[in-house]
Amino acid sequence: MSGTGTVGGSPGSSRRITVDNETTRPFTSGIAQLNHVAAGQAAKATPLAAFPLHGRNLDFFTPVEKVLLMFATAVIETSTVVEQAFGPGLLVDLTGVAQRDVTYDVDHGWGPTKPNWTTPVDSLSLLTPLLIQQDRSLPASA
Repeated sequence: MSGTGTVGGSPGSSRRITVDNETTRPFTSGIAQLNHVAAGQAAKATPLAAFPLHGRNLDFFTPVEKVLLMFATAVIETSTVVEQAFGPGLLVDLTGVAQRDVTYDVDHGWGPTKPNWTTPVDSLSLLTPLLIQQDRSLPASA
């Protein structure tokens, strides 16, 4: 299958990625991150998010610098879609900083939970509203 489209930045937003499907065929578009592996092996692109992209439409992506810390008792492969928290977690905002200091205690959970750069996540919480955010500068239908 062949397709035509463009991928690039958007005027006025240095971080926004646009994917323009100039065909009448549906595609899946998304973003990936290089996953560094052992020395001597090639880095692999690991999908972070994927969404339908219908013909003659645009998808916008603006990566944010946040990470969700959460433990699981089962082995979860990188890029596996997880919709619900396995246990308590902590969403950490890394915007503008290289690192944050957090703690974990098996009985008391994650800390700190009071700074404006953390959001506690309860067991069984739905993760999509935390990790996929509507761009407030776009109309709701965009």
